[in-house]
Amino acid sequence: GLVLLGSAIRMKRLDAIRDLWVNPTNTDEGGGLLAEGKNAFLTALAAVQLPNLSQLSMPHMRLTEGETQTLAQAVRAGNLPRLSILDLYDSGMGENVIGREGMELLMQAVVESDEGLPHLRQLDISFTAGGGGVKSLCTAVMSGKVGKLSYLNLEGSELNDEGVRGLAEVVREGQFSCLEDLNVSENDLVGKEAW
Repeated sequence: GLVLLGSAIRMKRLDAIRDLWVNPTNTDEGGGLLAEGKNAFLTALAAVQLPNLSQLSMPHMRLTEGETQTLAQAVRAGNLPRLSILDLYDSGMGENVIGREGMELLMQAVVESDEGLPHLRQLDISFTAGGGGVKSLCTAVMSGKVGKLSYLNLEGSELNDEGVRGLAEVVREGQFSCLEDLNVSENDLVGKEAW
């Protein structure tokens, strides 16, 4: 499935697609087939622009740091210019989920790209380890290269004190004026003094 999807993207057969949900039903614990499929799909995103894609949902894809770097290349290249919803949530923690480094790479790509993600309204990294890199999300928001987020789900994402301080700074600067839904529950790494 994912290999064929990657091929279709590379052949520009999906230029009109607006919503893309990729939810592997077979997680292939050994990693072989799923890893090959994820690589084919993500490298296609990094190589070809999807000019109309507004929603990219990849629940339970368990993106590794390297795979998140490939997604970051797609952002840096401007291949997701209309993206408004990015769902990277997972069903549990582990070594094979987006973490601090992956989140930092993704948000660095936003800042370094010409346009960033100006239409981004919803970001969900719940139940990953990406919350450890939320400070980089805050930097991207402050740079003006992230759209007016209205939904941010950081539940169970290993959010830490640094991330909470970054979120507070964004609020103080008025950059979260459109935020309607913020979930920071189930983040035990945040100390009482940070709240």
